[in-house]
Amino acid sequence: MTARGWIGAVVVLLVGCTADPAAHPAYVGCESDDQCAAAERCDRGFCVPRAIADGGGLDAGRIDAGDDCRADEIVCNGEDDDCDETVDEFPVPACDTGTPGACGDGQWLCSGGAPVCGATVFPAPEACNGRDDDCDADVDELAPIECYPSSLDGCTDEDADGAFECEGVCRPGAASCVGGSFGECMDYVGPDAEEACTPDPETPARDEDCDGEIDEGCACVDDQACYGGPDGTQGVGVCIGGRQTCTAGMLDSECAGQILPSPETCANAMADDDCDGVMDDIPGRGDPCVATGAVGQCQLGHRGCDGGGPELVCLAAEPVMETCDGNDNDCDMSIDEGFDLSNDPMNCGACGNACGAEETCCGGDCVDVRASADHCGACATDGGATCGATEVCCNGSCADAASCGTCMEDCAMSGRECCTGACVDTQGDENNCGGCGVECAAGQVCCGGSCVGSDASHCGQGCDVCTAGSELCCSGGCVEVGNAHCNACGVACTTGQCCDAGCVDLETDPTNCGDCGNTCPGGQICSDGNCCPSGQSWCAADGACQNLSNDDDNCGRCGNSCGSLARCCGGVCRGLSLGC
Repeated sequence: MTARGWIGAVVVLLVGCTADPAAHPAYVGCESDDQCAAAERCDRGFCVPRAIADGGGLDAGRIDAGDDCRADEIVCNGEDDDCDETVDEFPVPACDTGTPGACGDGQWLCSGGAPVCGATVFPAPEACNGRDDDCDADVDELAPIECYPSSLDGCTDEDADGAFECEGVCRPGAASCVGGSFGECMDYVGPDAEEACTPDPETPARDEDCDGEIDEGCACVDDQACYGGPDGTQGVGVCIGGRQTCTAGMLDSECAGQILPSPETCANAMADDDCDGVMDDIPGRGDPCVATGAVGQCQLGHRGCDGGGPELVCLAAEPVMETCDGNDNDCDMSIDEGFDLSNDPMNCGACGNACGAEETCCGGDCVDVRASADHCGACATDGGATCGATEVCCNGSCADAASCGTCMEDCAMSGRECCTGACVDTQGDENNCGGCGVECAAGQVCCGGSCVGSDASHCGQGCDVCTAGSELCCSGGCVEVGNAHCNACGVACTTGQCCDAGCVDLETDPTNCGDCGNTCPGGQICSDGNCCPSGQSWCAADGACQNLSNDDDNCGRCGNSCGSLARCCGGVCRGLSLGC
């Protein structure tokens, strides 16, 4: 097998997305272009690569004169249709697997006679780069990494793997991934300028200047406790303190017996080597990886310890029972083996395409064998009949299309007629109104065997008679005349209006004052939704009707007071000395 062929085989075995085969097994169903991917068009109900659609569609291809070569390849039929010595090549090989992140990049391949979108990018450990590398629909979901300023002594990362080794009290800080890159190093502990001598022999001496020596140059009178690791690590995990010997008034440089933090590795299982309170928290452990030598979904492994050395390795995933999902779940280099897509009613034509309760899977299509002319009584491969051009399948048997004798019931017994192999009610069937084949025009309904317009006299499919004056025929049903349909379908009154002779204002209409049907007594007007005597207006603050032309407290408008030195004259405040 060529290198190109081997890569294609691995892609198919690892991940695949099989399209809906309802009418053509290759592509996903659609009604318009906006339901398809950017590189596809909706062609006769299915999303297909634009190169195929622009060339004439799913079944496009011209037969050249003198040979059997087509202008376009028919994919996944195992034939070299266009005679270019390549079988089943896709005009647009790129596709979207539907998997989040980078793993959405795929390539069309054939599997079991149907196109499969195989992944070309597999999950990788997440990196701080603004992308979803591990394909979990999250971007840069990384814990802060350890960091330490390169300008300071005390901590080093010799292998540049993020595992810092520190002296004395110095310890690394943390940098967070923001916007695709790691930010400033925060919360690190650097060295002090000078070593501090420990005055209390029982208090563990520290290496404050992070040079690997404790209390160097300090005088002593007795041995003392010591610990050369970062604060908070002594007594955690494997880390313990030691003792320094006082010799001739000077401390020995060695802190005998101490155990300091060291990078966590696979070499010391079930131990907290870096003394952070967590055992075996090796950086990168559990990250996704592609296992070399594995096949199928077993390639989608994780980094872990295999007992063979201190370093993490990529451990293959365990095989699981094969399911019908377009993947090699049991890692045997076969996809969906054991599933008969031609006859499996739970996976008919494609994984997950389940037939209905009254349907049978025949050759990859869900059909009702009681009425299917191609599979009448049973699937054709199981002995079912294929009805002739002038026959229909009635209850599992082929019958003359002009007769209903073998159908499920006698049409005459139910007051219906036999029309093209089916019993129909010619009194209400718009396709057979008054007789077989008599079709009503658009917008008409069949009432009593006659095609009529849908109106108040025979409204909708039920041919209802709407009550004159109180109901209208709207959208094929009788509706009450009211605010939603004010004397005409779709004429709606707004808030603050009421339907009467038309939409009227509840604040001013005396026959609908404040509420529909609330009529003011004779001679009164409607003011702000309240009935008032003629010449008066409703003042909400007073809760009463007022004469705005002479009311000193509501002069000209509600709430306008003239005060004690004026009076209201004709709706205007005038001084008392002026009179009205």
